[in-house]
Amino acid sequence: MVNLIVAQSCRDSNWSKIQIKMLILALIVIYLGSIFVLYDRRDPYTRPSVFYISASIILTSLAILSLNLNCNLDTGTKLVTFLFLLLVIFTFVISQYYLFPLVTGVDPWFHMKFNNDIVRTGRIPYSQSQYFGMYASSKVQYSRMPVFHILIVVMRYIESIDYKSAVMFSISLPQLLIVSMITYLLSRYIFKRSSGLNFLVVLITISAEHFIFMLRNPIPNSLGGVYLALVFWSLFKFLNEDISPKVYLLLLIFSFTLSITHSISTIAMFIALGSVFMLLMIHESILKSSRDASKKTFMLIILSGVVVYFWWTYISGHTPKILDILKTGLIATKLIRGYAVMKTKIHFFDLVIGVIPVIIYHILALIGIAILLFRRGIKEIVSDKILALTILIGGSYAVLGSIPRLLGFALLAHRWWYFSEMFLSVPVAIGVSNILIHKSKLIKLMGVITVAIYFTLTLTEPQYVSIDGMSYYEKDSFRYSLILSELQYTNFAKVHNITCVSSDEYYAYVLSILGMKTEEINDELLTRSFETVKCPVIGIRTYMLFHPIKVHQFVYKVPYNPLRILSPRVEWNKIYSSNALNVFRKIYI
Repeated sequence: MVNLIVAQSCRDSNWSKIQIKMLILALIVIYLGSIFVLYDRRDPYTRPSVFYISASIILTSLAILSLNLNCNLDTGTKLVTFLFLLLVIFTFVISQYYLFPLVTGVDPWFHMKFNNDIVRTGRIPYSQSQYFGMYASSKVQYSRMPVFHILIVVMRYIESIDYKSAVMFSISLPQLLIVSMITYLLSRYIFKRSSGLNFLVVLITISAEHFIFMLRNPIPNSLGGVYLALVFWSLFKFLNEDISPKVYLLLLIFSFTLSITHSISTIAMFIALGSVFMLLMIHESILKSSRDASKKTFMLIILSGVVVYFWWTYISGHTPKILDILKTGLIATKLIRGYAVMKTKIHFFDLVIGVIPVIIYHILALIGIAILLFRRGIKEIVSDKILALTILIGGSYAVLGSIPRLLGFALLAHRWWYFSEMFLSVPVAIGVSNILIHKSKLIKLMGVITVAIYFTLTLTEPQYVSIDGMSYYEKDSFRYSLILSELQYTNFAKVHNITCVSSDEYYAYVLSILGMKTEEINDELLTRSFETVKCPVIGIRTYMLFHPIKVHQFVYKVPYNPLRILSPRVEWNKIYSSNALNVFRKIYI
């Protein structure tokens, strides 16, 4: 089937080598123009819409162009196209990352504080509770899972740069390069030497919504994705070569490395190993082959489990607390509690429309899988172990992310979609390529439109990709960072000895990480009553007057102006005011 796709795309292509090179040159010109527009923007915290349009045009054009890269193009042109793709994705990420003075997202604030103290003291803190502030009950002990922070600290010592840049160039950039290379090598094995499909698989992988999110918000889960890609490469060797002690040792090393990096990534690794065991059992049953491979895989799972068990027992203190680590990896307890409060205010439509790019992605994956089943059959797919494994592993991760979301809450869905999008890029590429080379011009046109819509929606996804204001659904859009004037309040608080502040969920969280005692006013915002706050200082960000904020873990637009409630009240005295923030202190009369 793969050879048929390649031959047909070359035979049907009316593009000459010169035309292809001219298109690549035109895309480079568009890219340079978008950089100029970005530099000349009016709003320092928002990228212009032209920048998004340019990125969408480039990715759509590269997806269409990929099917013509097999047509006797020279290696230099293919290499330039590949490097250009990496540059476009990395530029899209860092252009948003460096809009804001500090980090973006939620978890990166904790990791920044934790890492800064490692650099300051020269050692890994024994306890991390002080870094969570009001969130000190977290069960994830990064003091005992330090790989992520060690890599960043090494970069900071070598280059003498701050955390913000160090994490980008020690985690995100290697993540982009390593995952791209491993994806290319694996797709090269699956699709033989089809340069176009290899390129398309890489494009789909690194432009996926949650991959971009993990690039911009580098956390241990991001690094876990890199190790998971390396584990899959080792499994590739495991399945296609004689199983030697070296392969066992390599996989055990990766198992231990993952166990001291991140709990979710470790669970993901065991799902991958379990998928290998399941695939081998099916393979041996259908093809009536020897069961040696499945037995050795089962032994590998046991050995890896022992390694992880002893380390997690050590870091958790005793065996029962291992359940806390697993619970952290699988269940977002606070999110579920938040849903219980917000379910009457959050509509199912809002939950679905916010994940349209994910839905399109997985529909394209299902189309690719259906094409494989129709043309090759289950027996032939199972015989191609690597291809079958990408579908089985990616499908498992997709289920872990999708079903809870459809039920109205999420078990850290975005973490699992990050993994699923890495593995399901192969069937997505098969689905997209078959649509774009279809004999029917109407289907081809619909395919091009679908690809263009997918990239446009992905790049403007409101929560994980586009947090600087350009999103396709404003109701689900939230800026996961603070601007400079919002951060400057901490200086005012220190000078005037203000030790606590009550504010919206995200602002309270960040100030908590930065050392202030904080209180969330979620319930107060919902009930329009601020008399129950324990901290008598309330901060109202200007941002929340015009945009949705986080309330009980959900994005929600407060339907009124809290300033109109606080300002007229005699007992609430305004002590701080700027374009970004108003702060009131309660006066006890």
